[in-house]
Parts: sequence; C-alpha cells; structure tokens
Amino acid sequence: LPPFHPQPSFTAVVFHPFLALEAEVVGRPALEDGELLETVELSLKEVYRLLETGEIQDASTALTLFYARPYLKAEGLLV
Repeated sequence: LPPFHPQPSFTAVVFHPFLALEAEVVGRPALEDGELLETVELSLKEVYRLLETGEIQDASTALTLFYARPYLKAEGLLV
C-alpha cells in the first residue's frame, strides 16, 4: 500500500501501511504497566460497513482501508 502523510502541515510523519493477507495470531501483546489494550476481531465485511457508516472516524485508518480495498477485491476477500 502507498505511504501517506497523515498531517503534512503539522508533522513530517509518514505512515507506511501494509496488507498481510496470510497473517495469523501467534500470541497476545506484552503490555507495559498501566497500559490497556483491547483486541477486537472483525470480518472484512464488518470493517467496511463501519467505515461506510462513519463509525470509523480515524482518517489514517480510513485511508488505509481505501487503499487496501482493490487488493482485497482482487484476492476475492471482498465483494
């Protein structure tokens, strides 16, 4: 997926999103003291439904999903 600048007028940070089609869960993340993290597994159909209804409001996530869509369709993972 192409890199992008999430806030080019504010910072020089560059996001480098990637698509791992054959990834698998091999363990739980090691949390630091006081760190809270909830892992939620969603189907691709549900993720794109959340995006299309505006429930995903993070711009970096939305753009990454936009870039990933044609690759997911080409793999037959998304209609």
